[in-house]
Amino acid sequence: MNQTWISLSNIDRLTKRYDYNNFLLTADLFLNDTNNDVNLIYQSFFFSSTITPHAFQTISNINQSIIIKDPEANALSSSIEKFILTFLMSTMAFLTVSGNSLVIIAFICEPTIRTYSNYFILNLSIADLLIGLIW
Repeated sequence: MNQTWISLSNIDRLTKRYDYNNFLLTADLFLNDTNNDVNLIYQSFFFSSTITPHAFQTISNINQSIIIKDPEANALSSSIEKFILTFLMSTMAFLTVSGNSLVIIAFICEPTIRTYSNYFILNLSIADLLIGLIW
């Protein structure tokens, strides 16, 4: 089994009153198991202890979170998503430029469609063509 354990811990001294010492211990455990597609298990332990000369009391609060993630699957889906988005954006840009170019060419080649209302359509077509070129 190919596992890697990483342990991070932190001990902070909170206060000191007479014979009482308060400590805060936090520990984080990370498990990287490459054989079972479990790449991260996170456990957080919180211990608050009061130490006296004659007694030892421990109050503990244990939280556990399990995150199962396969980075290879994310990389694959991410590359497929990028390809699909690139293809769709390129197709939309090509259709925008070619369609608006046809409107401009038709306006130049056919004198009968050069009316005042069609100048507005020509203006929209030129603006849309520029947006398609920027895209």
